[in-house]
Amino acid sequence: MLNRLIKKKKLLILGINSGTSIDSLDLALAEISRSSAYTVKFVNGADIPFPKTLKESLKTAADNRNVSLEEIMHLDNKLGCFIGKQAKKFVDSFYKSNKRKIDLIASHGQTIRHLPDKKKSATCQIGSPACIAQETKLPVIADFRQADIALGNEGAPITTGAVAKLFSDSKQSHLILNVGGMANYFYLPAKSVKSEIIALDIGPGNILSDLLAQTLFGKKSDRNGDIASKGTISKRLLTLLSADSFFESKQESTGRERFGKSTIEKILSFQKQFELSAEDLFTTAIELTCSEISKQLKKLTKKDKKIKKLYLTGGGRKNIFLVKQLQIKLPELQICSIDELGIPADYLEAVSYGVLAEHTLRAKPIHKAKDKNGNTPLLGMIHLPPQKK
Repeated sequence: MLNRLIKKKKLLILGINSGTSIDSLDLALAEISRSSAYTVKFVNGADIPFPKTLKESLKTAADNRNVSLEEIMHLDNKLGCFIGKQAKKFVDSFYKSNKRKIDLIASHGQTIRHLPDKKKSATCQIGSPACIAQETKLPVIADFRQADIALGNEGAPITTGAVAKLFSDSKQSHLILNVGGMANYFYLPAKSVKSEIIALDIGPGNILSDLLAQTLFGKKSDRNGDIASKGTISKRLLTLLSADSFFESKQESTGRERFGKSTIEKILSFQKQFELSAEDLFTTAIELTCSEISKQLKKLTKKDKKIKKLYLTGGGRKNIFLVKQLQIKLPELQICSIDELGIPADYLEAVSYGVLAEHTLRAKPIHKAKDKNGNTPLLGMIHLPPQKK
């Protein structure tokens, strides 16, 4: 099975991702070709909301450290079966419409714990790849982060090599900002710029606004930033939130363990003391996100004058208020969607895992980190479906 796939010059790979917000599965089909030049073409995508009970179980597992090992094990299989069933529907529907078979699945799974301490880093994604392979009868490449952990790194960011493959330009530097649950960026310098590719987490993206919306208003999110647009920034609360040691650390990644439920509890505990309205909390949370983004990106725009645009991806790009605040803080950049570069913003991460999977299948390292001997790890493990004897 693998030999046949490796010999093919073109592969149809279905990338599957679920982000920090834990709201849905992103399925993105890409055709990756090595016929002449290396090319990646987005073909189709789908967004599958999690059923309510599954979503609640995943959020509990991610936020509650008292969840038992038995519960995690059962949830791993349950999520894997859900992903597998949704992937099979996608695969069958695509074949029915196009008479083309999908070759391979790349599944990131759902992160339920991310511990980026350099001395004892660990990360855990669930969504059993074996269950996905069983449901779809296709090879599945998953567990992308563990090889980076084995190097002594944080297990994030890991899609840097894939994003570089997709968007690097010899003449133009690219700056890509993903505002998902967390905010992170990719800096891809032009060849003439003497600089290295950089990819880092900045801090909270949508997560604080989303959790405030769920806690105070029973809403999924602050749609368009409508609530935040009606409030006033609390300088005292902003100062307290900005004092988090992560912002001055050398950590490359973070997650809802750091900027999740505990941060919301801190924000709410100061609401009465500082005499703040609910709207003020939203406005201040957005200001924290935009200020930290601006602080990091200005370091790059001052050094590299070839950066002309800021390409947005992630759900935060739909928050009109957030984007407006970013534009005020970064007037030197034209803010636009990553769609301009050929990959839909909703599916960039899923496509990126497809790119990682294609490289792993062909044993062609793409990761930026190396071991002490200068060797580059392959990201992801291959899980084959049941075979006939």
